[in-house]
Amino acid sequence: MPALGSYETPPGGAVSLDDVELSGAMRLHALSTVYKCGVVELVHRGKSPPVLDDVDTLVNDWELDTTSHHVLRLAFCSVQEMWEMFVDLESALFAYRLTTMSTTAPIQLLACHGHSYRKRITNTEHSTEVFEVPFIEASSLIRRRRVRLEHGIALVPMSDMAHIAIHHFKELMIVRLRSLRAAILINRQEYERLYPLLEHLRAIATKLLSRSCEIHLPSRPRVALHEIDIVAERHFPLCMKHLHHKLRSNNHLKYDGRVQYRMFLKGLGLSAQENLEFWRSAFTKIMATSKFEKEYAYNIRHSYGLEGARKDYEPLNCQQIVSGGAPRNGQYHGCPFNHWGTYFLRAQLANDQRISHGALDHILRSASSGNPQEACRRYFDALHPNASTGSDVAMHPNLEQLDKDVSNFKLLSILRVLKETVGAGVNCAALVLSLMASPVDAVNAAVEQVMNAPAKKKWQQKRKAPREFNQANYQKRHMALKFLYMGEKYAGFARQDHMDETIERYLIDALKQTKLIEDINTCNYSRCGRTDRGVSAFGQVAGITLRSNVPAGAELLDHASIDDVRPGEKVRVKLANGTEKTVTEVDYAVHINRSLPEDIRVYAATSARDTFDARFDCRGRVYRYFFVRKNLDIERMRTAAKSLVGLHDYRNFCRIDTNCQTFNRRIKEFNIVKCDSNVATSSEDQVYRFEIHGMAFLWHQVRCMVSVLFMIGEGREEPSVIERLLDIEANPRKPQYDMASDLPLVLHDCIFEDVTFGSSNSPHSPLALHHVHDSLSAQWEQHTIRAAILKSNLAELDSFRVHRDLVVEDLDHFSPKLEQLLAERFPTSATEPVAWHQVRPLLPLASRRRYFPLFTRMTSDSVDEKKHKMKERKRRRNDDASLVVEVATAQQSDPNVAANQEQARE
Repeated sequence: MPALGSYETPPGGAVSLDDVELSGAMRLHALSTVYKCGVVELVHRGKSPPVLDDVDTLVNDWELDTTSHHVLRLAFCSVQEMWEMFVDLESALFAYRLTTMSTTAPIQLLACHGHSYRKRITNTEHSTEVFEVPFIEASSLIRRRRVRLEHGIALVPMSDMAHIAIHHFKELMIVRLRSLRAAILINRQEYERLYPLLEHLRAIATKLLSRSCEIHLPSRPRVALHEIDIVAERHFPLCMKHLHHKLRSNNHLKYDGRVQYRMFLKGLGLSAQENLEFWRSAFTKIMATSKFEKEYAYNIRHSYGLEGARKDYEPLNCQQIVSGGAPRNGQYHGCPFNHWGTYFLRAQLANDQRISHGALDHILRSASSGNPQEACRRYFDALHPNASTGSDVAMHPNLEQLDKDVSNFKLLSILRVLKETVGAGVNCAALVLSLMASPVDAVNAAVEQVMNAPAKKKWQQKRKAPREFNQANYQKRHMALKFLYMGEKYAGFARQDHMDETIERYLIDALKQTKLIEDINTCNYSRCGRTDRGVSAFGQVAGITLRSNVPAGAELLDHASIDDVRPGEKVRVKLANGTEKTVTEVDYAVHINRSLPEDIRVYAATSARDTFDARFDCRGRVYRYFFVRKNLDIERMRTAAKSLVGLHDYRNFCRIDTNCQTFNRRIKEFNIVKCDSNVATSSEDQVYRFEIHGMAFLWHQVRCMVSVLFMIGEGREEPSVIERLLDIEANPRKPQYDMASDLPLVLHDCIFEDVTFGSSNSPHSPLALHHVHDSLSAQWEQHTIRAAILKSNLAELDSFRVHRDLVVEDLDHFSPKLEQLLAERFPTSATEPVAWHQVRPLLPLASRRRYFPLFTRMTSDSVDEKKHKMKERKRRRNDDASLVVEVATAQQSDPNVAANQEQARE
């Protein structure tokens, strides 16, 4: 009899390396054989495994058994990721041994190692010994519902104590592996001599396990690959049949559906290679084989233990599928009886001619009552009327004879009878005994009578209808909101019919969600600036009429009008019925921010007159454009920027809009300011910004001006080019050049005469500033850390040394000028390495790319030419429309005349 914690003492005497390798390989083959037969699963089912001669030879030879076990323990202890695999293999062999012993052997083994359990004898006709076991030790039995739980104690019958012994065997094996690993760390030199041999044994184990994962129980029929379509149509459960149909029609399934279906196919007995062939044949109809091998094949092999942790994964059970996430658009996983709607489920089931109308009603009733597993069983019974679903649960000795005649479905129905009669003065025990003692026909008749009875409707608490918020009960006031946003992930500020990701749409949705407005078209809404895609803002302003918290018809006791009430202020009011009440005005910035994304924040709100328009009442706008200095000449750029100040025609510094009446704009200031930065380590890394003050701006005007200034800063253009571009009489056509990037551009402020933010009359909300500052601080911290990481990486790259000859050879598109520059800057040996930060600044100087000055480039049409072309297009469209109307009128009067007129025009 093997001890539960066997192999505690390693074998004594000398063992040759050949014997070590041979015994380890023999044991691996024996373990693989046992594991492949599914011995542990058979023990769970109470069945005996087949006779395995190779395994019996190993078990009966004590010396070979002990030596080979310690060899494998030595091989696996150093790789913790393989402990689970080794323990599973040894546990399968231990379970095989237990099947050859008496039913009392597990109790004796457990007692030898100090595991004693209290015995309880059931008060039945056939006495059964039951042991009280802590539920944590009987987890495998609890999952299979083979035991009963009482206050955290599992009542395990004698026949199932083998599972408890297997549980303790696994725990002891983990302890032995951990202690052996610690001992090896101390005597590492002796272990390293055996490393090649042990590595070879681990490789053998991995190979054998990959084959052993493709197991199927002897009692389960194996489905061949070419039979899947037929079997799926006739016998698959509805969830898997649905996945199979979608795979055949779409040649693709999303992730959750793939996991659910491929594990189901594995459970049917398909090998890893067959599973790969099945999915490859479907997916490669819409994608290349290389893409399938790269993106999908790994997961299939992983589910068979051929990749990753080499773990044998089991198919998803019904409870996992039912409790899993519901499928969304394009997904088909999950349980049809739980995740599908009743109408769709009825339509799918009605397509199957094998399901009668009565069975269909029973299935739908079970599904709608929240019992999807019962509905699935009814579906299976409807497709297989002559099949009988056996039960693996045997919790009472008297149920064994009944289980032979009554299906598991009938037993569940009996339990339903008990559930419905509890509390009605019925002796439940007597009812069970009477049903068990009755003939089978009588039991079936009683059950059918109950099942055909209409199901009782579950009592549901009536939900109160949500109270409708009536904004007419409150006063309204016109407000000016000032807010910021980061525009990099949005399609501009203004809302568009064909684009959802706009800042204005999020702002309007937040106003509606917070019940501050009902309809954007009726709240006198106006915006100051219309920033483009990618452009950010700090001082954007919008005017809008919002709901107040002051009741309609109430009289303000401490203020002359609603416009004098500060957002968030507590005010005393006198209601229409004469009652005095204190209300808190809406803190608009805080209230709106609760419904806005993190990168859109309102930080100020102030009262405005009813006729206030954020666009036309604006008296000035300030834009900022941030950039890194690099090799730019800041002084040249400042000199050129002075020419942009004043009233000018900026048609050569914008994108032409033919609807624009005039291109004259006034720029009050154009400054280049040095920014504070804690990341810059040199003058090239210093961050600057353009600061532009103006009344109004043309389409893309700021980005075009910045682009030309960058050309001047790089030394490609002279500062005088600004004056030439502003001379419209000499240069009416705009030269073709690219605009500057949109990301660094910020609408910094919007200035008004009679609307002020943060003044003594309209102070900022401290709570709003606190929330906004915290949000921006968190974002700033993340981006600062990211910038520091990138800067650190760049510094490391700059310190790398490269050979001059390799630089010239590999960067051949910069040669030969690069070679000349290297020789001038570093007149040493050509083979001497140089730092990369010395080579990098030379690359732009050695570039072969030719620069074309602005006034040598092609030009676009002038404004007058574009307007003329626009008029011509409109005229042609009008002529075509007139022709269509004329032909249609002529056809109504005389079809032949109309045809002749049309041919004449052609």
